[in-house]
Amino acid sequence: MALPPSLSRSFSVSRIGYNFLQAYTYPGSNRTCLSKAFHNYTRVCTDVFPSPAPLGLRIRHIASNSILKDENQNYQWVAHTDGPHDQGAPFPPAISTFTDKTEDTKDLARSWVKQFIERGGVPKREFEIGYSRSSGPGGQHVNKTSTKATVRLPMNCRWVPDWAKSELRKHSTFYVVRNDSLQVSSDAHRSQSQNLAECLRKINSQIETVSSNAIPKPPDAEKMKRIAKHEAKFERAQKEAKQRSKAIKQGRGKVRPE
Repeated sequence: MALPPSLSRSFSVSRIGYNFLQAYTYPGSNRTCLSKAFHNYTRVCTDVFPSPAPLGLRIRHIASNSILKDENQNYQWVAHTDGPHDQGAPFPPAISTFTDKTEDTKDLARSWVKQFIERGGVPKREFEIGYSRSSGPGGQHVNKTSTKATVRLPMNCRWVPDWAKSELRKHSTFYVVRNDSLQVSSDAHRSQSQNLAECLRKINSQIETVSSNAIPKPPDAEKMKRIAKHEAKFERAQKEAKQRSKAIKQGRGKVRPE
């Protein structure tokens, strides 16, 4: 059965792109063949993805520290996008720290965190996505199909808030120092799509959690009332101590000369 033209072109992108990446990562690659493979790859990409957004996948997907060069896995890079609806959440506000920031600024950051998951998190086109053989469930097909998904998100992605980057680098279990990115793998399911969705959910969830925890909590009303009560009590005690000291000094009178 013949494939529709658009689907056929999509398979061509994957095949030509993978051949180019193999040539790119092989030390003895012929420069002429490499140039020809890259030309074919970009030409087909332009036909299938005319909009500039998916082409934002660009060369960072085949950088020297890419998951495609992982010696322990044979990843096949696949471009992912949900089309014009793959907008994701809005960009986070430009806040690097909350020191000396007003409550309005903190409320702005809280509002963004609330929208982050509701609006779909980081757009799928921003991730580096690879597939490999799975060791998880799959029955007879476990060693025949690449169902294990590995997803990477560079820390310089615009959807990662500046105020959360430090905490993500220090405490995130997904952070990879070698390439300064968040990376997750999943082979818990039998299908690529389910494993991919699991990886995307984990990364988006961690960004949301860390971003929320990094914002100082608003003051508790009861706590502020107790603090005000203690401050008033302290001020009264100080005032009474000054008055007693003043009375003692006045009671001494003037020293008479002998």
